[in-house]
Amino acid sequence: MNKQQLLCIKDVVMQEENYIAFTKGKIYEGYEAKLKDQWSFKKVIRAVNDQNERHIIKEIETDKLNEFFNMHFEEVKKCGEC
Repeated sequence: MNKQQLLCIKDVVMQEENYIAFTKGKIYEGYEAKLKDQWSFKKVIRAVNDQNERHIIKEIETDKLNEFFNMHFEEVKKCGEC
């Protein structure tokens, strides 16, 4: 499983439930997962939020969630990747 460290750069607020799911300044572990769609599987990046709930934060093969991801997260580079 491919994992990456993600820095939250803007709070993610779950509006219907009225709570902060991901907190600005906190680092989260993102991981690749395959989710079954109606007829196929799609690759996504998931992360566990502050309430220990799993969320899809990016689709790998489409740009469907790119705007959300780029607004709220940055990938933390390891020293060897700088």
